[in-house]
Amino acid sequence: MTEPLPPERARLRAALVTALNNASHTHPCPVTGSAYWTGCYHPDGTGASCHSERRADAVLTVLDAEIAATEEKASTTTVPTATPEPDQDEPLTPGGIAAQEIQALHDSTVIGYLVGVDRLGLVLSPSTEAVWSEWQQRLQLDPRRTTHRGGHATGHGTWGAVPVAVTCYLDRVTPAAPEPVLTARQERLLATMRRADAADTWSTGPVEELYRTWHVRTPRHEARRDLNRLAELGHLTRHGDDTGRRYRLARKDGAR
Repeated sequence: MTEPLPPERARLRAALVTALNNASHTHPCPVTGSAYWTGCYHPDGTGASCHSERRADAVLTVLDAEIAATEEKASTTTVPTATPEPDQDEPLTPGGIAAQEIQALHDSTVIGYLVGVDRLGLVLSPSTEAVWSEWQQRLQLDPRRTTHRGGHATGHGTWGAVPVAVTCYLDRVTPAAPEPVLTARQERLLATMRRADAADTWSTGPVEELYRTWHVRTPRHEARRDLNRLAELGHLTRHGDDTGRRYRLARKDGAR
């Protein structure tokens, strides 16, 4: 008789079984758009059926979620902070006034204060690079006096006329999202255009018809969006107004 699995392993096994059972719908074919195994065939000869790849993607999705959950548990350690908030009963000093002004922003990025008579210390924990950049501008941090060590940075700036020493924890900063790549359908459209006469022009209607020959059912606005996306990335050039917009392959993509 098989011994029962530990609870964590049993939970992961159940999640993988569910992912594999539903993979045909959660990971449709990137070429044909089909959500079924029987509809996953590539009539243009781009490759064999991608059943196995789609199942693998479903398993990787489960494993990525498992890793994310483990990392979230591991991130429960708290960042040491200085005095949480300046004492309102203390006599107002330049450092205390600066602390109160910053506190009035109600910005959760500020997690600690070190209030001096004529200076201020701040502890920051920004959620994104953009938030950290905004605080660098607010405090006029001197890049020559800003250092990065491991998961935190220290610097010196000012709030008004008050000198500010900053400690910023960067381990919780969400990295900037990578620039989105072309979809499989857009890649295939661009490849088709490159094989055609470079002088040809393209519009929404012909692209929609082309998709039908690929057995890809796509609304008209999706064909228009694909053309716009290729133009935004510099692969195509736009010609005409909105009522008669046409596109031509850009020179960098082989047009003469």
